[in-house]
Amino acid sequence: MWQSDPYFSGLLPGSVTVYLRDSQDCQRPVNAVIPAYPILDFTLPQLSLPCEGDGVILSPIWLSGEKSVQSWTWSSGVADSTLVADQPGQVSLTVVGFCETVTRSVTIDYGPEVTKPDRYFFVPTVFSPDKNGINDLFRPLQASGLQVTDYHFEVFDRWGDKMFVTDDLSAGWDGLLRSEEMDQDVFVWWLEATVRFCREEVIVKQQGGVTLVIGK
Repeated sequence: MWQSDPYFSGLLPGSVTVYLRDSQDCQRPVNAVIPAYPILDFTLPQLSLPCEGDGVILSPIWLSGEKSVQSWTWSSGVADSTLVADQPGQVSLTVVGFCETVTRSVTIDYGPEVTKPDRYFFVPTVFSPDKNGINDLFRPLQASGLQVTDYHFEVFDRWGDKMFVTDDLSAGWDGLLRSEEMDQDVFVWWLEATVRFCREEVIVKQQGGVTLVIGK
């Protein structure tokens, strides 16, 4: 098919022959090679997030096709070739080239030196307020490495009457209500707190029961 426009579209990569025809209807073949753009291919590095301080800098490791890149978009919305990741979780990068769009993902997590606690608070199931200096107070114990920014703790009897309430993490219930000793029984507790571990802030809500034991 002859055309007057010197620009061609839709040609596949490889060798082609273009025929030129002048006003005298003379034809001359011209051989040309249409180069193929390398496919887009890259990986994202597996990096460990430090517990404190700056985050880690993510940038693609190119295997091929870097020169055909038209745009970059990270899962956070950042349109750049690099990203500072300061939270654990999955991060993805979508790259648009001349002929294709490729997305790669990686999971960012803390390094092996950072051990996340299985639970943020340990709450005893039994206490004995007999003033012997052992297990006299009933209170939650926070996990090590934990920063508590907000805290509320309540204890109720089985009928819903409030026995104890505090916003002080170091305070505990001594088994008394208005200076009177309570009988041996099971009591219900409720804990709500905001904690921070490394870079994560978590709202903790726990409830359970504790048995008050009267020593003999």
